[in-house]
Amino acid sequence: MKKLLHIAICLLAVYNLSGQTISGKVYDENKLPLPGASVYLDGTSTGTVTSDDGSFELQIPKRINTVLVFSFIGYGTETVTVPSENRRFEVHLKPKTDMLREVVIQKGGFTRKQMLAIFLEEFLGRSKAGRSCKILNPDDINLRYDYKQNRILATSDAPLKIENPYLGYEIDFNLIECYVVFSRKSVSRGDVMSNAFSGTTAFKELADTKDRFAQRRRDAYFGSQTEFFRNLVDGKWDKEKFQLFKGSYKTDASEWFEVVYAKESYHVKVLGEAIENSGLTLEPKTFYAHFNLLYDKQRQSGVIFRTGAFTVDSFGNTDSPMDIVFTGEISKLRAGDLLPIDYSP
Repeated sequence: MKKLLHIAICLLAVYNLSGQTISGKVYDENKLPLPGASVYLDGTSTGTVTSDDGSFELQIPKRINTVLVFSFIGYGTETVTVPSENRRFEVHLKPKTDMLREVVIQKGGFTRKQMLAIFLEEFLGRSKAGRSCKILNPDDINLRYDYKQNRILATSDAPLKIENPYLGYEIDFNLIECYVVFSRKSVSRGDVMSNAFSGTTAFKELADTKDRFAQRRRDAYFGSQTEFFRNLVDGKWDKEKFQLFKGSYKTDASEWFEVVYAKESYHVKVLGEAIENSGLTLEPKTFYAHFNLLYDKQRQSGVIFRTGAFTVDSFGNTDSPMDIVFTGEISKLRAGDLLPIDYSP
């Protein structure tokens, strides 16, 4: 069975701003100002921290499919959509409820060390970038093995601090949902069937690395999901980029996708008919189209559309990440290969 990958960085909402400033205040549960809280655009390097009185001000780029994230250690994370008519925000963070981790020892079960090893490999990836990454706070990762569905479930008590010296970033990954599914009761790489990770991310440039890592970042971008979506809405299909195949036959993308540009976003309609799952996915969900992709004449991937319509912003980010599933080469790109969603080569 083909391995599937979802990497969804919570692309849940749409900004309708163009180089404008937003501001506001962040409070705790007692309505007191919360200094030092992080405020950032999910998946970007655009962010700030609140001042002593809990206030913040942030310059927003042009329209982008992401949300505004508010976080503070010990408090639950809040995300806010930024409608065009709203420039001022008041956010109240609530403390997390302290919960003791339940430790269940089962005969023949897997140790935390075993589960952590495969989680890190599947989450960060096995590319050069993925292997170079290090999570600085692994003790904050909660792992549980679901023996009924043969999968590892992961959550985190705090944003994962990822150091990526290969691409030159420090990343705060607020893990919302994660699972790694196996074909049998196992934690072996060869038995992994699928995985999915979702969360919010904040990028920070490592000192003096932008020029030094420019080529590595371009290499990470070429052939990625982001380039695929940008090419799709721009209608760029050629031998040096992506080619679209239906089965083993090259097909015309205009016969399958209708792209309309409106209100600074691309609205894409998948022209395939809704079909019930027929073994292409692990779950019995409806899908609209399944294609094979060839990038630069050699890198083979696949893409399954579980939605008949979605939106793509000017950066190539979609509002329906969990409904568009990649297989093959693209699916091998994990958290260690992530670039800020507003990156351009």
